[in-house]
Formats: sequence, C-alpha cells, structure tokens
Amino acid sequence: METARRVARRQTGNERTYADLLRVVDEWRLFGGEIGGGEEWSKLTRALLAFPADEAFNDRIFEIWCLREIAGSVLRQGAQLIEGPNSLTLNRVRPIYAFALGEKRIELWFQKALNKQHARWTYSDSNQGLRGIPDITVIAEGIHYLVVDAKNRSVQGNTRPEETYKMLGYFENFRPLLGGATNWAVLCFVSLNGFVQQLCSPDSRRVLLTSAHPQVAAQCTFPAQIDAGMAEWMRRWRNGQLV
Repeated sequence: METARRVARRQTGNERTYADLLRVVDEWRLFGGEIGGGEEWSKLTRALLAFPADEAFNDRIFEIWCLREIAGSVLRQGAQLIEGPNSLTLNRVRPIYAFALGEKRIELWFQKALNKQHARWTYSDSNQGLRGIPDITVIAEGIHYLVVDAKNRSVQGNTRPEETYKMLGYFENFRPLLGGATNWAVLCFVSLNGFVQQLCSPDSRRVLLTSAHPQVAAQCTFPAQIDAGMAEWMRRWRNGQLV
C-alpha cells in the first residue's frame, strides 16, 4: 500500500519500475486465496485505485489542470497541435504539447528545469548553479519564454508578494536566458472573486497573476485571463516588438 501511494505521488524516483513491481504482486495474488487474495488483496486493490487524500495530490492536480488550460489558450490563439499530449513521465525529455503557429513552433513543458548553464547564482562550495524548475514553461521558437507556477492557494487580497518574488528570482538568476522583453511569467492561484493582477518592468517584461474559481466552473475567469495574457505575449514576439 505504501508503494502504491508513493507511485501515485511520484515520490519513488523510479515510478515505472515500482509500478511494474506492483503489477507482479497483482498477478501473483490472482492465483487464488491459498496464495493471496482475502483481506490483504482487498487492501492492495483499494490502494491501487484510491487517489491520495492529501494536499500534495490536490496541488499536482491543479498544476496539470493549469497545463491543460494553457494548452487550450495556445490553441485559441490560432495555433495547431502537432504533438501531444505526451505522457507526464516524459517531461524531462520532450514537451507535453507542441504547436505550430504559422512557421513558428511553440512547446509546453511540465516541470522541466531551466538550463543551469544560464544560472548566474552558484553555490560557493560546489560552483553548481542554483536550479529553477517552473511548473510549466512555454517556449516559442526556442528563445521566447513564458514561465508559469501554479499555486493551489486561495487569494483574497490584491497582491501576492511572496510568490511574485519567486518569479522575479527566475528573471534574476537566469538573466542570460530570460533577460529579453519577450520573456514573461504567470502565477496561477484560486480565488472566489476572479483575482487578477499584473506587474510590469521598465524593459516591458510582465508577471501576470491569475486565478481560477475553485467551485463553480461558470464563474471561472481563468481562461479569459490566460487568453488575454497569452495573446499579448505572442503579439510581442510575433511582431518583433520588444518594447
């Protein structure tokens, strides 16, 4: 049961192998009650079929939901899907989605580390760069970045400085990669009042703060918020407008 729980939460570091192990146990118990079965078999079945009941699982679901919504927004801007959705287990080696917008290519990556060769801050004892792993990274033409963090946290005010400074940290640490005016960031929260906010820098970069309604789909303005930000971000790099 513990193995099943950890596989579901992607905590083993090798989900495919441990999932294979669970299948072996599954098949072994199917031989009959004299070998397996009974109450222990019922417990294993429940563990395999049950979703984790903790906040970490809910956070992951929100991240995946945001990934799907952002993919939908790219489509609504006129792009064509050319690859995906690929398995999340391939997130380190290939994008979950790839689109064509005219002759331009757009990729959506899930929890892929930014290239550490561009990190400006390094650890003094190892000279290793400080890593950065946004939840979602949208990359156009390999050079225009939209980095997204999904925060399954309820927003009631009109600012979120703690999470915003984290996004600004990406800009600072990965300035060689994210220093251009066409590199923006998005923070996704949940809110009952349609929270939306925007920060702008002198060089025209932006941090968009968006929110999804956690209970009523008809009251959720998240798609409209994302569409507005996505359209403006695309307009900047498609037209070569840097200011």
